[in-house]
Formats: sequence, structure tokens, C-alpha cells
Amino acid sequence: MPQSITLTKGTKEIVPFDVVDQTGNVTDLSSKSPKYYFIDAAGTNIYNGTSTTAVLMRVSCLLDCSAAGPNGLLAEGRYRLFVSFTNGTETPKLGPVYVDIVES
Repeated sequence: MPQSITLTKGTKEIVPFDVVDQTGNVTDLSSKSPKYYFIDAAGTNIYNGTSTTAVLMRVSCLLDCSAAGPNGLLAEGRYRLFVSFTNGTETPKLGPVYVDIVES
């Protein structure tokens, strides 16, 4: 079963995204320009996030579900979170982690 995280509507929170390199070649994503994509159930890209940091293989994604967020107050529902980074000529897109936004 895919990972799922629940956030309360109107909040701004950091969501951790752990990456595992099956080849063992990448051990630290901090210099790999990590970013994230937040996509709704219809497949619409809600926003591309550059508010990320990485420590070793954990990418921390700042998800803004508040009224002041990049797209205003997000509706309740299920969203998908993907992470991408650059590794030489590769730009993998990993995920999804499901994010459920609920009323407080």
C-alpha cells in the first residue's frame, strides 16, 4: 500500500520524503536540486515546489495548504506528492506519496 499522510486544511507543514537508491550510487540529495510536484485527483499540477531541503536521502517538502498558499486554500481531498532531482543526465520523478487534506 502506498504511503499516505494527512494534513489539516489551512496549515503549512513540512512533509518528509525518503528516497532509496537501489544502485547505491547516490547517498546524499542535498546537492541534487530536489523539487516536488503536488497533483490533485484529476491530474492537475497544483504547484511545483522549490521549497525543499535535503539531508542525505530525505527530502523535506514544504506544503502550504493555507489561504496564503500559492493556490489559495486547497480543497479537502486526496493529492499526490512526487519528488524529482537531478543526478547527472538523469531526472527521476519518484512517488507518489498520497496526501489527504482534511477539515480541522
